[in-house]
Amino acid sequence: PNENDGKIYEISLQQGVNLLANPGFELDANGDNRPDSWTSNAEFTRSNVTPHGGSYVGKHFATDNGDYTISQTVNNLTAGTVYSFKGWVNIPPTSDTFTFKLQVKWRNSSNSTISTDTIKTYKAATNGWNQVTFSKAAPAGTTNAQVIMKPGNLNATIYVDDFEFGP
Repeated sequence: PNENDGKIYEISLQQGVNLLANPGFELDANGDNRPDSWTSNAEFTRSNVTPHGGSYVGKHFATDNGDYTISQTVNNLTAGTVYSFKGWVNIPPTSDTFTFKLQVKWRNSSNSTISTDTIKTYKAATNGWNQVTFSKAAPAGTTNAQVIMKPGNLNATIYVDDFEFGP
């Protein structure tokens, strides 16, 4: 206990870094009721109904059998590094026939698509919050990726919350 050998040791207990901005859909600085840092569409808003964590969730709501894409680009990725996605989805009971895809689109420095991975496709209610997980080494040439939510033929409500994407 009284010895000083001049050595310094550094350890990191951090398990990962979330590279997504506004991953819990909490922020709306401009007051348009749409989560900041995600692409904008009138059918994707913030809601304080049934949050998984925090005070707000992302809410997909369409009454027109809507097809649209909400995404966020994550820059400064390294090919070969394993990246993980975690998130939560809550689809209340519905008789609607729809699809809801969570995807990662890997892209190169020209923003051309290298490949797209579908993390999960939903076609029915989830009976509460359902966790989604995914891990993959970024393909050769990857410099950025898009984390994508893609409702198809939606005439219902879908909630999302607490997304994470990082090494």
